Amino acid sequence: MGDYNATAGTVRQFYVKIPERLCSKEVAIKVSFRRFLQSLQPWVVLMLAVPGLVLVMTVFTLVFPEEDRDNPWLALNPFDPGNAMLQAAYVYQNRTPDEVWSDFYYTMGSQLAARGQMIAAEPMLEKAAALKPKNLTYQLTYGIVLESLDKFDKALGVYKRAIQADPESIDGYYRQGMLYDKMGDLDKGIDFLHQALKLEPGNAYLNYDVGVLYAKKNDYDNAVIYSKRAAEADGQFAEAFNNYAYALANLGRYEEALEAVNRSLQLKPDSAAALDTRGFAYQGLKEYEKALEDYDKALELDPTIGEIYLHKAQTLKLMNRLDESLENYKKYLQITPSAPDRQEVESEIRELSQRVGVETPVTRTD
Repeated sequence: MGDYNATAGTVRQFYVKIPERLCSKEVAIKVSFRRFLQSLQPWVVLMLAVPGLVLVMTVFTLVFPEEDRDNPWLALNPFDPGNAMLQAAYVYQNRTPDEVWSDFYYTMGSQLAARGQMIAAEPMLEKAAALKPKNLTYQLTYGIVLESLDKFDKALGVYKRAIQADPESIDGYYRQGMLYDKMGDLDKGIDFLHQALKLEPGNAYLNYDVGVLYAKKNDYDNAVIYSKRAAEADGQFAEAFNNYAYALANLGRYEEALEAVNRSLQLKPDSAAALDTRGFAYQGLKEYEKALEDYDKALELDPTIGEIYLHKAQTLKLMNRLDESLENYKKYLQITPSAPDRQEVESEIRELSQRVGVETPVTRTD
């Protein structure tokens, strides 16, 4: 139980093969420098090999035309030899066929993305992806940057090209499926994740994400199936045990849910999401004090998970502690203003307000 998007995002880092160069400046400089030397004419190689490389590149920076002064490439520190080399690529790319420089467009884009300069990275990666449409890494990296800029439709097109570039790679299907989830189309998200599963049916993280999407769709029967597969595929996968437990609890299988979530907490004792799930299972077993104890521990660990307040409010209402229940329902909407069950919760707030004699108009906070 808990914030499944946050949990899934964390887990996906272990699964999605983000290009190493996107994360490692040192690797990017080494790889790009080797490609740079392979691509240039011998006289250029000699020029770059001289001890005055950094000084020469600094001069290039100083003499760029006025209209180029705001170019993001020039924001790189010219006294860093690796950055100086990249700035040299900017100078020479205008004098060399674009095909020769596709790797440099990619290197520049991934370097800028690693610095968080996504707007500047986009056109560089767009050029790289256009020049090498069959390069899976270029397509996926470009798509990830587009996602970060909320250009979802454009990113979908890029991921489709990635699938065309390598139909046997699970990454294109995976990225497209998770993007549809982000766009709110759970059915398409599940479809694309199933395509990825066909290529690697035993992958724990893929099964986990499919289970998460089914849980978000309130299809707990399928959520149980895929979350269980994920937990069986990787016995150390705490989040998979937690999602399995949450799905079981929503099917009324509370004892089984407790067994699964306790396994999750053995692996990650400080998981707010798992404590929330256990509290939800205790609530189903009418062990309300134990449920409240878990909810309070979960909120100490992470007070930003709105669903903990929702479950706590439900338990307090069952205990006839209406004032406290009312406050937790309000807190839930405050933290999760776009909650899919907002109307139902607003109705609960109005009912409780009448029962405790409090005038509490519900207004949106977003």
